[in-house]
Amino acid sequence: MKKWLKKHFIPHEGNGHRPHILHRKNAAQLIGVILFFELILFVLPGLNFVSFLQTLNVTAVLPGVLSALTNAERLENNLPELRENPLLDEAARLKAEDMARNAYFAHTSPEGKTPWYWFQKAGYSYVYAGENLAVNFIDSADVTEAWMNSPTHRANIIKGAYTEMGTGIATGVYKGNQTVFVAQVYGRPAVVAAAERSISKSSDESMLSSASEHGQISLNNAPPSPEPANVLGEAQVKSPSTNRVTQNAVKEFFKEAAASPRQATDAMLYSVLGIITLALLFNIFIKIKHQHPDLILNGAVVMAVILALHITNGYVSQTRALETSFIAFDADNRVQE
Repeated sequence: MKKWLKKHFIPHEGNGHRPHILHRKNAAQLIGVILFFELILFVLPGLNFVSFLQTLNVTAVLPGVLSALTNAERLENNLPELRENPLLDEAARLKAEDMARNAYFAHTSPEGKTPWYWFQKAGYSYVYAGENLAVNFIDSADVTEAWMNSPTHRANIIKGAYTEMGTGIATGVYKGNQTVFVAQVYGRPAVVAAAERSISKSSDESMLSSASEHGQISLNNAPPSPEPANVLGEAQVKSPSTNRVTQNAVKEFFKEAAASPRQATDAMLYSVLGIITLALLFNIFIKIKHQHPDLILNGAVVMAVILALHITNGYVSQTRALETSFIAFDADNRVQE
């Protein structure tokens, strides 16, 4: 490996001061590899994102990816992450499936079902709640980016009153095209809010009573838990499911990458760009007296192809007719501005 790296990246007498990775043939092959991965990672998913998700069974991980992106935005704004609530996941799923089934994109269905209908159907009582919708996208990151670029959608994501969220998706036809519908809902449960007030009140009363009777508060110390015994040879014993867990983790990683085709493609492009940039720097500065313009040109062509693909991919994603919508309301179902 060391010899291979030296031959391909470091100019020296053994390669005639001409790093092999910058040779015309190798540069052309590298461009071919880049275009192949561009086709697999971005072009094919973009042609029919729904079929792509279903073929790779990615639909199951897409809600989790979108939830993680939302929490990342909250952390960037110094807000706590929202907990995933199964009831809110159910409300979001029901909403997304209804939009897909009836081919509409709105907070109120053609049958007159309001956003809070789905919360009630899922059995979720709230003090505050909100809903962000999206449709017609080819990258999960584009959804969150579009929401954050809209002041109203952004307000829903970074609203401090919310403590929980749920995300649901469904596939269907919208405006004549197969697409993915997304519903992400947010809430602050009414039960928790009431419980917090009750706990605070009872805690204050208990502390006052204890202080008046004993003059101090005493805590019963639990007996120390026994330390786990070390079994001889235990470190060498591996669970038979270890390999299976690793394989599942790898599968989940690739599924999450597939949920964001443009992001995955950009990661590939950036990696190759870094390699070529490094090769050019080595070629120019290690043996500065031995310059080969043709090698520099070959590297520059590869870099130009990468940058052109990156710009094109971003343009295609941004010009796609991604639609979003938002609403926020309180326990009395009054819409919040």
